[in-house]
Formats: sequence, structure tokens, C-alpha cells
Amino acid sequence: MASWNSLTRQLKRLMFIFSRHSSIQQKIMGLACDGKPTKLKEKVEAIDKENKSMAYIFFDGDISKKYIVFKVFLQVFEKNDGGASAKFTIEYEKINENVEAPYGFLELFDKNAKEIDSHLLKISSTYRIT
Repeated sequence: MASWNSLTRQLKRLMFIFSRHSSIQQKIMGLACDGKPTKLKEKVEAIDKENKSMAYIFFDGDISKKYIVFKVFLQVFEKNDGGASAKFTIEYEKINENVEAPYGFLELFDKNAKEIDSHLLKISSTYRIT
């Protein structure tokens, strides 16, 4: 089983890759949310390497039909035991009160976080990173 230190290193590498390749770019994305295809644009709004955090803004496409503002924040917290945890926060403003909170996106982020965790564990065990 991989140690927390190895997972922390992998998460740091992942954030480094994101920061190098996403800080300037704007991506057009297609994803499944609430069981329906959803198109939107994503842009990295800020990267704070000191606080190990990133802010994304989602806009245009299907998301703009429900939300005026839709931002996602990711921050990694290192633990004293060498491990780490990640916190996702969503900031949104609905177009009107009839629009539901973005529960589908919460489920999607939860699923993606579990997939990343599984991937990091697989990499760590494959390469025996400690």
C-alpha cells in the first residue's frame, strides 16, 4: 500500500501539471452532469502555489443557462503525518430562484475526486513510490 507521503507527492505533481498547462488556456469541455451531456468552458482563474490552491471559472454553454457565476476552488492541505487532503468549494449565483443548487456538479466532483484517489493509489503501488 502506498504511503501518505507518496500520495502527497503525486498530488503535488498533479497540481504542478495543472498549473503549467492550464494557467493560460481556456478549455471547452463536454461532461455528463445529472445524466445529461453538458457543454461549458473552463478557465483557470488563479493559482496560489504558496497556499496550494487553484480557482477555476466555468462559463458559457449549458452552465450559463442556470448560473450567472460558477467558480470551483481546489485547495490541498498537508497533514503533520505527511499526508494530504483536498477541499473543493463551489461558488455559484443562480439566474433565478427557480434554479436548483448544482447537486449534479457536486456528485461529479465527488466521483472525479474518488477516481483521482484511485489513480494515485494505482500509480503509487505500480511504481512502489514511498
